[in-house]
Amino acid sequence: MEATLAVVSVVLALNPLYLLKLFGNGVAPISGSHDLLHTAQLIQVPGALGPESLAFDPNGGGPYTGVADGRILKWDQNDRRWTDFAVTSSQRKECIRPFAPELEHVCGRPLGLKFDTETGDLYIADAYLGLQVVGPAGGLASQVVREVEGQPLRFTNDMDIDEHKDVIYFTDSSTVFHRRQFMSSILNGDRTGRLLKYNKSNKEVTVLLRGLAFANGVALSKDHSFVLVAETTTCRILRLWLHGPNAGNTDTFAELPGFPDNIRRNSKGEFWVALHAKRGFFAKWFVSNRLVGKSLLKLPLDFKQLHSLLVGGKAHATAIKLSESGREGWQAVDWVSTRSPWPREPCLRPQRRWAYTGVADGRILKWDQNDRRWTDFAVTSSQRKECIRPFAPELEHVCGRPLGLKFDTETGDLYIADAYLGLQVVGPAGGLASQVVREVEGQPLRFTNDMDIDEHKDVIYFTDSSTVFHRRQFMSSILNGDRTGRLLKYNKSNKEVTVLLRGLAFANGVALSKDHSFVLVAETTTCRILRLWLHGPNAGNTDTFAELPGFPDNIRRNSKGEFWVALHAKRGFFAKWFVSNRLVGKSLLKLPLDFKQLHSLLVGGKAHATAIKLSESGEILEVLEDCEGKNMRFISEVEEKDGKLWIGSVLMPFLGIYEL
Repeated sequence: MEATLAVVSVVLALNPLYLLKLFGNGVAPISGSHDLLHTAQLIQVPGALGPESLAFDPNGGGPYTGVADGRILKWDQNDRRWTDFAVTSSQRKECIRPFAPELEHVCGRPLGLKFDTETGDLYIADAYLGLQVVGPAGGLASQVVREVEGQPLRFTNDMDIDEHKDVIYFTDSSTVFHRRQFMSSILNGDRTGRLLKYNKSNKEVTVLLRGLAFANGVALSKDHSFVLVAETTTCRILRLWLHGPNAGNTDTFAELPGFPDNIRRNSKGEFWVALHAKRGFFAKWFVSNRLVGKSLLKLPLDFKQLHSLLVGGKAHATAIKLSESGREGWQAVDWVSTRSPWPREPCLRPQRRWAYTGVADGRILKWDQNDRRWTDFAVTSSQRKECIRPFAPELEHVCGRPLGLKFDTETGDLYIADAYLGLQVVGPAGGLASQVVREVEGQPLRFTNDMDIDEHKDVIYFTDSSTVFHRRQFMSSILNGDRTGRLLKYNKSNKEVTVLLRGLAFANGVALSKDHSFVLVAETTTCRILRLWLHGPNAGNTDTFAELPGFPDNIRRNSKGEFWVALHAKRGFFAKWFVSNRLVGKSLLKLPLDFKQLHSLLVGGKAHATAIKLSESGEILEVLEDCEGKNMRFISEVEEKDGKLWIGSVLMPFLGIYEL
């Protein structure tokens, strides 16, 4: 630990952004992500900075916002301009610069704002001057709460009002650090934040929660049964139950992919959470290791450099909407246990309610939705004597390992990409599959992976992930930077095989476009999807269809022509490092690490599931996740049919079904 700190300290002292430039900042979870905020209309605030919180008055006027020089401004929608509405300090003589942190304790720094809809009064959480209030006409705010338990409030932050009970819930982010020292609060691992309650009737203040790591945004539930408080340093939102059987208890309402600031409830009772920034690798490291954070503060780094390290060196914006129960992203609705591990791919038979999947012992199973059970359908190898264990990688070349599956809708035949036995086919009745393609260019296929069928041209497009490594060696393929993967075409009429693309870094999933003008192939190691144009003016050309945040497995087209991509895992800091540096990857393979340890390093040590829907042009339309890996993890395929997503996994003993 000391040696690591020494190296990092030297690097940071010389060039604080070097590590970010070299490695990037890791990956923050994606949860229902839509890249839309760049289209938001911008309203300039001339002569001011930092409009942090927003409030609308009981008549719908505003918004109102507090800015860095201590003023509260009001936006006039008709005149399209800002006007001064209120101030929290009477000492305004020196408050002439838009941003002067060293004067915030003099000028005030209004953060949270909330109107009392009955009186029209505006309550203000001023970071330095405590809880204040100003009447509907504005002007100089008056004091409500300046100290708690005999000590001045040091970092008042946000609030919400329960008008039925005449109570204000508000936060004090720290009893040690001021607002202008918020980076120190986070990096020191300060846990002196509090959630407080102010009773307007008797003017009493009660401390509801202590020991919070940077207490920030506050929001009451629609029925006022609980109050939420954002704990910025730990990237989570806590829930304190106020009424009901859980009254007085606290639990985690949501774990977030970044540092939460304010929380605001909408009319439906859902909650919008603003993230100051997503949390990447370095932020996780600094925040989870107080020694590292404190050491960082001792280096000759200014605020901008420290902040850049914390947020990953790249400005961005993220807003997350949570349900009343705190869930975001997806939930699993139904799980279909195969009683046999690792069903890689669900394949749906045309016009039937049956799903088919290949499992690790070499069988292809059929799911009957009516009977709710699995039955054996086919095998790819006749040598089944030793194929009795659910998972035996050392026997995969004997028993077969069916990966990609695809029905020919005209004949009802099921085509199979078996990792060891090549391209095969079995009739509608199942049984032992027969060989279609076993070798290409005089060499046996080493790692057949996936396929798609163009029935109009009687052609099958399929991948060979590597000409060097077998399926059970896929970690070695990735860490060695192997680029021997291929995209191939099999012509069913003349039985010829053509190599369409060579030099691919772990060629994986395959999917034709709806009009058959191009074919997609997933390049797992590089976390991208390539497009090979088959027809039209670009015929024969290859381009990048999509850059992805993780390792893509199979690609499946839906009825609209969109594409679902299953990510085996997201790519974090170490994965980027290993994959982009072949020497590092090869060195890692020489260490005494087993598969689970290597795999854990590659996927970031945390099981999770991510499915991404892409448009016909490669734009991200939707992202679904099981961020905690509670039900699904390491998924290999997402197949959309009849309003459901069928989800396969190369490492799990079940299929998932998700209702769209």
